[in-house]
Amino acid sequence: LLNNTFFGTLLAGSLLAWLGLILYRRQKAIDIKYEDLRKIRELAALLFAEIEIASRKYEGQLNIYNGKNSQLSKIYEVFNNKFDDRFKKEFDNEFNIMCSKISVATDNLIARLKIDGKHESDIKVLTEKIPSLNFFLLGSTVLYLSKPDQIDEYGKSFKEILVPIEETLQKIIKIK
Repeated sequence: LLNNTFFGTLLAGSLLAWLGLILYRRQKAIDIKYEDLRKIRELAALLFAEIEIASRKYEGQLNIYNGKNSQLSKIYEVFNNKFDDRFKKEFDNEFNIMCSKISVATDNLIARLKIDGKHESDIKVLTEKIPSLNFFLLGSTVLYLSKPDQIDEYGKSFKEILVPIEETLQKIIKIK
């Protein structure tokens, strides 16, 4: 049977096709695994970026109201008085949008992590800390009512919440 060129070629071709199919399926399974991992890392990076932007703006607001950046405080006060609190309203709106983006990004990441099924501690940190973080961000609308020492306390509490979130997201981003 193997001496016949047609049947020998057919048998060899079939063997190569079968081996190729097995290798293709294995590679496809590996590709799917890494694609899921890539999506998780992308979502974590997006959430990290959203939180980083919001935290910088929140710290800027803290520095305006606690007097640590006196020049910015004076400029902010002059412009708000001149333009009927327009800047304050813009900041309030901006923080509402940022909190919404953070919530959506968190929900997407948590859903993907639950599908993966290996990140219970990360999910717990995110579900416990993100609402508190958003609460602080939304609280920026009433910072002007607080005293400078209270604002410093808000900043410390904000950092206490921010650090575990950032550590968790960095851990997720670095997953291999």
